Amino acid sequence: QEEVLFLKVETKCFTDLPNKVLESMGLERYVIYLAENAFGIRRSQLGQELPKEATSQEVPPDTLRLAFNHFTIFTKSTLAEQTTPAALAFFDEFAMAANMSFIDEDLDESEIGGNLTWYPPADTSEVSDYLVYLAEDQAGRNRSLVGVVEVGTHDFAIPPDTPLLSFTHLTIFARSELVEQTTPMALPIVDSVSSVSNVSFTDLDLDVGDLGGTLEWSLPSSDIELVESYYVYLAASDAGYGRKLASVVDPSAAFQEILVNTKVEAFKHLLVYTKSPLAEQTTPASVAISDSAVTALNLSFSDFDLDQEDLGGNLTWSESEDLRYVDIYRVYLAIAEDTSDNGTAPARGGGSALEIVERVLFAAIPVGTTELVIPPETPLASNSSHFFTHFLIYGKSSLAEQSTPASLLIEDLAASASAVNFTDEDLDESELGGNVTWVEPEEDLGRLNWYRLFLQDPDGLTRRQVEEDIGAGQSSAGISAETKQDGFSHLAVYTVTELAEQTTPASLAIHDTVARPSNLTFFDLDLDLGHLGGNLSWQEPADMSQVTHYVAYFAEVLSQNAARLMVH
Repeated sequence: QEEVLFLKVETKCFTDLPNKVLESMGLERYVIYLAENAFGIRRSQLGQELPKEATSQEVPPDTLRLAFNHFTIFTKSTLAEQTTPAALAFFDEFAMAANMSFIDEDLDESEIGGNLTWYPPADTSEVSDYLVYLAEDQAGRNRSLVGVVEVGTHDFAIPPDTPLLSFTHLTIFARSELVEQTTPMALPIVDSVSSVSNVSFTDLDLDVGDLGGTLEWSLPSSDIELVESYYVYLAASDAGYGRKLASVVDPSAAFQEILVNTKVEAFKHLLVYTKSPLAEQTTPASVAISDSAVTALNLSFSDFDLDQEDLGGNLTWSESEDLRYVDIYRVYLAIAEDTSDNGTAPARGGGSALEIVERVLFAAIPVGTTELVIPPETPLASNSSHFFTHFLIYGKSSLAEQSTPASLLIEDLAASASAVNFTDEDLDESELGGNVTWVEPEEDLGRLNWYRLFLQDPDGLTRRQVEEDIGAGQSSAGISAETKQDGFSHLAVYTVTELAEQTTPASLAIHDTVARPSNLTFFDLDLDLGHLGGNLSWQEPADMSQVTHYVAYFAEVLSQNAARLMVH
């Protein structure tokens, strides 16, 4: 690279030429040369000849200096050019930045950003500012201006996200009031690229529209020392549109917990950005969100316990197709209030319109099971003396139990006989016989199979069945005469399903009809041996309601102790 005239020698006004020259009658023109000494030895003409009225000459920028060190001005007449010129020595100003330094802190590929620094030239007296360019080589070809820095400042902030395009170098050109230098200081660009990879996320929050789980990634394979932190976002696109900051993560970590119940909203991706001390990268690593929504479907329960405020039967449901992340189901009895706008119960299989006031865990069921036996006599009453209103089924992953269960409104079926009636037509004490009648339940939903008739004590703890089961649809049954009462005080009618017999029957206190004549008298008026004759008389029983006639028998005592009679 040839040296060029620069700064001070680029323009010079010559105003002090000798008067004798100016007054010379033969003066026609001036000729200006670059020469190796004041006498014009080995000179080279600078520009065109000037008219005699001229008093200055512009020296073009980038004029090669070569071995020249003087300007020489020769006057020229119509006859000849003078041989002894006026001369001016010049100093070639050389002002180039040195020791350039730049670390790219923009962590995106093909983008740079960071602080460019340099040492100033030894002589900055003619430097007005520095021009910072991106260029395609160290000579500054095909350059693009990045910024202008005033003299006295020796650093420049390259904005983050500055595109590299085809540029390979940062160049600094010093500029005087006249012109920008042609040979810059140059620094090859090293593009720092630091991004996480292999981003993965499994949603273990089983609610629709909610996320929860561990977001994982592989640490950057290069320039990780520039990473100050990772920024995790929820976003509507993998490019970061409509994003929302979820967390800031330490640079040594390769995972971040996404808290359960994090709302999906309109987000489609999870993004991980690396961040340097300068800026957050603009092109993140991403993973598409797959919302794991699992719920039990088509819940069904038929109550086969016919007691009021008791349940019994099979709770059934259908499973979702994707059960990969479900460990177990949890079934609860709950008190819940419908919060839907129209006040209707939520659809079967969904509990989003319920406000759960109280719940009690009933059972934990393995995945793959779609049926749970609710034992008969399961009470509807809760610990708070209120009554459960719903079955709730939650899916549970290894992370958490879902917060929005499938739900089913409980319909308690109470089907009991009523208006039990019985008239004891067996007139012996402690013996029963006669017809029992009752009124059938108004609604049994086809679940009532039989009636059972028992003699029992008042609380039903001790009892004895007195006849075979009576089919549904019948409302009476006969008790055989001479049925022993055995001290029981009540007659009870129980309804029975295929699952169980009710525990709270319809009952009736037994009235044992006793109609026994008393004060029997007989005087034998037939005086023959072995013959009887005369009038048999007695006093009527106090209760004659069931007596239709009397029957008199001859009898003999078989055992005095047992007072047994053989009737003839």
